[in-house]
Amino acid sequence: MECFSDLKKTLSTPSKKRTHIFIGIAIFLLILIIIIICVAASGGKKEEDSKQGSPEEDGIDGKTPFDNYLNAKKYLYVWSYPKAENLIKFLVDHKYSKIYLYVGCIEWNYDNLIKGEFYNSGDKDAKELINKLISLNIEVELCIYLNDDPNDFSNVDKVPEIAKALAEVQKTLKFTALHFDVEPQYNKDLEALLKMYEECRKYIKTSAILKPGWLNIKMSSLESSFTSADYYKKFKDCETFIDAIMTVTDFSDLMAYSNTYTIIDNFLDKFETIRKRHNSHIAKPVLELNPEANEDSTYQRYKDDKDNFFNYFVNVSTKFDGVTIHHYTSWYEDLYCDKSDSTYYFGNPKDC
Repeated sequence: MECFSDLKKTLSTPSKKRTHIFIGIAIFLLILIIIIICVAASGGKKEEDSKQGSPEEDGIDGKTPFDNYLNAKKYLYVWSYPKAENLIKFLVDHKYSKIYLYVGCIEWNYDNLIKGEFYNSGDKDAKELINKLISLNIEVELCIYLNDDPNDFSNVDKVPEIAKALAEVQKTLKFTALHFDVEPQYNKDLEALLKMYEECRKYIKTSAILKPGWLNIKMSSLESSFTSADYYKKFKDCETFIDAIMTVTDFSDLMAYSNTYTIIDNFLDKFETIRKRHNSHIAKPVLELNPEANEDSTYQRYKDDKDNFFNYFVNVSTKFDGVTIHHYTSWYEDLYCDKSDSTYYFGNPKDC
């Protein structure tokens, strides 16, 4: 009983040693709480960084197919941009070399274009954006078209005037060329298309969009559709209609639009054969990434296997020293599931 009495006495009377132990435990717990708070705060910061697209958090380390896409030479169609600052960030972060910036349709915007005025996304003056991009070493081609109806050539006579007016603007606004998104369906309009490019080229460098169906149109098959036999003779030595276009333009982009890689490869093989015949002409393929384009879009291949798409993209870019994507808002949504462009993301693609 005396032993138990002594033990009870000892436990009930704190010693200096026990006091030091309690203080040590308290300090340890305090440090632990501080560490937990810091870790929680850091996790929240990382989550926010990932929303803003921190490359480090998204694993962009120079080894992934996505990173190879980033480093590939590429161009981009820009029909609209909800926020200019986000477009600029996207172009810089994704390392685009050039854009085709829509600035007007002759059917609706002739009065502005003839005065050297052009806008994009409503009333936004595109000149400020163009100057900024050029200062960042991103080339700009101004993109226009004739009429909403692609087979309506009623305004084609106005195009040389527009080219002349924009050539004056080019003296201070150093865009690269005037790009025409003009895609007539019928052979009877192809003569007018060649004349349009030829006339415009007197004033400014011209850039053409090429339909894949034109790869198979032999120039010899068009003789009867030309109204001027003398004009046809200028192109009689051209093997295909695309050869003819390349003789009257400085740049061109083939719409290699399909949801099947095999079909795209077939387009590109024919395109490569043609472009090798025109050493001074710069010709690139375009891939469609708009989900709404259905069988003309490579979007489904991207969605099925992103890494495989990026590998394919890099291979095409390497072969042609560049490849174009159509178009900005769709591609941004494909990558980051954001239709509005309201928040800027940069990093590995999301699964939408």
